[in-house]
Amino acid sequence: MDVPVLRVNYRIGSGKNSARRSRRAGQVPGVIYDAVKNKLISVEKKELDAILHDYGENALVNLELGDEHIKSIIAQVQRHPVSQQAIHVDFKPVQEDMRVRAHVPIRFIGVSEIERNGGIVQRQRQEIEVECSADRVPKYIPVDLGKLAVGQNLKVQDIEISEELSILTKPTEVIATLTLPSNYVSQKSIAVENNGEEGQA
Repeated sequence: MDVPVLRVNYRIGSGKNSARRSRRAGQVPGVIYDAVKNKLISVEKKELDAILHDYGENALVNLELGDEHIKSIIAQVQRHPVSQQAIHVDFKPVQEDMRVRAHVPIRFIGVSEIERNGGIVQRQRQEIEVECSADRVPKYIPVDLGKLAVGQNLKVQDIEISEELSILTKPTEVIATLTLPSNYVSQKSIAVENNGEEGQA
C-alpha cells in the first residue's frame, strides 16, 4: 500500500497561544500520542489538506519529524464549526499490520437518480465504525441506494464490505431511508384529474 509522507515539526510551547501562532503561520497544530511522551507538533496546512483529500481522515501516514520516521494513523481531525477547515490534528503511531478502530464516512451512491425521480433520501448515519489493519482503513464506505424501495430502510447489516474489514457499528442501525414528498399523492391525483378533464373537453 502507498503510504504518503507528511513532514511535521516540533511545536514550541503548548496551549492556546502556541496553537494560534501555528495557525497564523499557515500551519495546523497537532499531537503525536507516544507511549512514552506525547510530541507537540505542527504541519503545513496545505500538505495536511492534500493528505486528507487524497487519503481520508483515517489515513496511514509516514511522519517525518527531524531524523525520525514515525508510521502513524490520523487519529482525529478537529475542524472549524463554520469554515470546516482543519484546526488541529492528532496522530497515533502504529505498525502496518496492527488492527485499529476507525470511524469511516459513508459515501451514498445513486442519490441524484432517486431525487430526479421525486424520491427523498433521509440519511440517518454519516459514518460507521470499523476494525482492520492500519494499512487497510478505507477513505470511505460506498453504499449503493439503487435497490432501495420507497419506505424501506437500509441498515448496517446490508452494507457490502471487504473481508478485510470488521464492522463494529450495531448491525440493525439504520443508515438511510427512501421516502416520497408528503404532497406526492395529492400532486399525482391532481395530475390525473386534469388529464381526465382534458379528455372530456
